Amino acid sequence: MIESTQELGPVSEAVITESVRITEPARDEVRRIRLSIDDPAFRFSVGQTIGVVVTGPHPMGNRFHTRRYSIASGHRVGEGDRIELELLVRRCFYVDEVSGERYPGIASNFLCDAAEGQKVTITGPYRSPFRVPVDNRSNIL
Repeated sequence: MIESTQELGPVSEAVITESVRITEPARDEVRRIRLSIDDPAFRFSVGQTIGVVVTGPHPMGNRFHTRRYSIASGHRVGEGDRIELELLVRRCFYVDEVSGERYPGIASNFLCDAAEGQKVTITGPYRSPFRVPVDNRSNIL
């Protein structure tokens, strides 16, 4: 795990407990990834985001690459401090507008390629700037 740094702030360690592709092979890959976090200070609500930290060096010279993902579901396990979170992650690629080259998204490919039992450094959770109303008849816009 990466220690808390000025660049990242406080971090937690999560372990991937499950990674399942939920889309057909002919479609873009989307995975349901379950994370286990054993940190008594970690408090979250569904809909908040966590930052997934991928250590470098990276092509632009960055030591870390962080990408935020929404918490799709989660719950505290038993009487202890362990939490299980679920993320839905689409394997992303981007195309350079000048060269036309296709590059893999750093964080999404890291998560989609990660094996069960692999440790992941996370930051957050972070509040969502928009809360979806509880009443599904509510106007959103």
